[in-house]
Amino acid sequence: MSDLNTLRTLAGLALEPAPLSDSTLILIDCQNTYTSGVMELEGVQAALDQAAVLLDRARSAGIPIIHVQHDDGPGSLYDVGGDSGAIGQSVAPRDGEHVVVKNYPNSFVATDLDDRLKALKAENLIIAGFMTGCKPRGAGGSVRSRGAGRRWNPCLKQGSNPSASCEEAVCRAFEPEKTGPIRGFSQIRLR
Repeated sequence: MSDLNTLRTLAGLALEPAPLSDSTLILIDCQNTYTSGVMELEGVQAALDQAAVLLDRARSAGIPIIHVQHDDGPGSLYDVGGDSGAIGQSVAPRDGEHVVVKNYPNSFVATDLDDRLKALKAENLIIAGFMTGCKPRGAGGSVRSRGAGRRWNPCLKQGSNPSASCEEAVCRAFEPEKTGPIRGFSQIRLR
């Protein structure tokens, strides 16, 4: 056990992320909304490139992959029927990869995400995407409240500092009890 006193260590939970091979990848809001126009994020292409690397590793490992896509309706910035709300081409779902369409910031509200994770018996989650200061933390909190034992690592977060670029904040491992070091996708254990 670590000398670090956190709620995780006090509960006897692991501090290290689970290996990729034992995880489920959830990509949240990797949509064109953030690649141009009023919602364009600084460093978005570098972040999408990193998401594509992670997605490729997940596909190679044969783990479950879930894409979450926000929909605000026709003509909106998040129009899933149009180009603005489409999932970016470099991280687009393939056959067999489930897509959850959501209408609220929390990916569990009024979607089948919880049922999907239960059906997969998913205990270890890797959560990556955009605007994650709102969404994966919300999703992570929902993960914790829906199943003891589920571990999650949000990656690819834009960060809570609005001046931080996507590239600077890509894959910061988040522990609710501490701020972790930035972890590159190459550090995800593939066993």
